[in-house]
Amino acid sequence: MGTLKRLTVLLANVATMALVSSTVATAQVGSGQPGVAALLSAINSADAEVKELRAQKSISVHDIHLVSVAKIENAGNKATIDRSIAKNAGPLGEMREQIGTFDAIVKAVAAGGVSLSQVVGLDVEPGGIYIFYQ
Repeated sequence: MGTLKRLTVLLANVATMALVSSTVATAQVGSGQPGVAALLSAINSADAEVKELRAQKSISVHDIHLVSVAKIENAGNKATIDRSIAKNAGPLGEMREQIGTFDAIVKAVAAGGVSLSQVVGLDVEPGGIYIFYQ
């Protein structure tokens, strides 16, 4: 009977360690902020994102999340991001003009110390509106 008890304690400890490890990994990897894939998608689909933005019933300053490109880019993906921004310069310029007509966005961007000219992407999600800037 002592062996069964030790085995049960061992399994409980292993399960606890697995849960703790999973939670730590999620906190490190899944910060809640979008990553490079979301940024590239936002850059390449500026027109579609503006349409989604216009479809929103109401937009509050609290719905808007500013994301610095510098915090998600690295040496391995910087060139790809820069090429995507250059390739989509026209649609991104139109996107900046359109988002400039939303008071909540203008206020949130200004409160974050960002100008509309720095905005390089827009990602409208159920959990909020992410504005990428450089």
